[in-house]
Amino acid sequence: MKIFLFPGTIILKLMKFCVKRLVVSLVAAGFVLFNSSCKGPTPEAESALADSSSYIILSSEQFNSSEMKLDTMNNSMFHHHIRASGYLDVPEGKRTYVGTYFSGRADQINIITGQNVRQGEVLFTLHNPGFIDLQREYLETSAQSKNLKAAYERMKTLAGDNTASQRELLQAESDYLAVEAVLNSLSEKLKLMKMSPEQLSAANMSSVLEIKAPFSGKISKIMIQAGQWVNPEDLAVELIANGSFIARIEVFEQDFPLLKIGRPVKFTPTGNPKAVFTGKITHLGSQIDPQKRTVLITASLDENTEIQILPGMFVNADILSDVSSANSLPESSLVEIDGKFYVLSLLEKDSSKFILQKTEVQTGQTAGGYTEILNAHIFPRETKFLTKGAFQLIKEEE
Repeated sequence: MKIFLFPGTIILKLMKFCVKRLVVSLVAAGFVLFNSSCKGPTPEAESALADSSSYIILSSEQFNSSEMKLDTMNNSMFHHHIRASGYLDVPEGKRTYVGTYFSGRADQINIITGQNVRQGEVLFTLHNPGFIDLQREYLETSAQSKNLKAAYERMKTLAGDNTASQRELLQAESDYLAVEAVLNSLSEKLKLMKMSPEQLSAANMSSVLEIKAPFSGKISKIMIQAGQWVNPEDLAVELIANGSFIARIEVFEQDFPLLKIGRPVKFTPTGNPKAVFTGKITHLGSQIDPQKRTVLITASLDENTEIQILPGMFVNADILSDVSSANSLPESSLVEIDGKFYVLSLLEKDSSKFILQKTEVQTGQTAGGYTEILNAHIFPRETKFLTKGAFQLIKEEE
């Protein structure tokens, strides 16, 4: 019991109080006097209070000058937390391997691993003299097609005037359509080279082919080197679309029924426990791993993630499931000593003094500045607790 010095008019009252507290059974009676209209604690709760309590007596002047505050317990909402682990991945369709439809020597590589690129940005170039041949062939075929088309149109006119035979007309048509098919084939090849057939001329032919990014993203792998001969079947660059990371999480089967799509998730990289980023569940697995007894679920990552993350990175996941209400106190009411938590509750009060009881409590979750009190049943329902100033008083008592 901690007793502060008071004026002589108060000392006699304090002595009487101390005598009254010599018998443990009167502790419960003090609670009844404090709030006779409420149902008191059970005998087990009285025993818990008696075993884990001590008393602090303050004058009204000390209480007011320190601006201390009292309040009853709150009914706060808490999520059930499901702990799990997993790894980061990239969804199908958001990872692509950039290559080329044509063979050539890697002439210039403009990127490095980890670099962010924009859609249409040149990743690397290929050099092959054969590209010139393809463009020349297109221009020659295009000119031939124009001549054959003109001959075919003229032959149709002559056939209409019975000047040319039907056989000559059919031959002119066949020659024109054959060359037109070759021209269309060459045109499609040029489009695969990202060249415009309409803008191609003898003055702007090139032996260099530019390979560009199909979408904006980050370079995750470069699988070619400058000077290397690249074939159409070779994979050159791996590109991951921006903001496309997902998390694949293994959840134990007993926790799986508590999950729902859309539930928020907090992630912490195993190698950086102070870093936290968020997301939400997007897909729930459909089978249980027979060895691990886990279910694989998928979660998206919020777009405002600023932490450096990579595919394959291991993460710990904190999934918020159902919400429930529980008795709670402000965090400022709790004082931790050697891993145990204590609160100060109001036992008695009059015009000259406040009598506070220190009691150990069992804590649960913390959210929004409030902490769940698991053994709230040991206190009468309308008990008031010191919500400001408890830390100093309990620490001074130690």
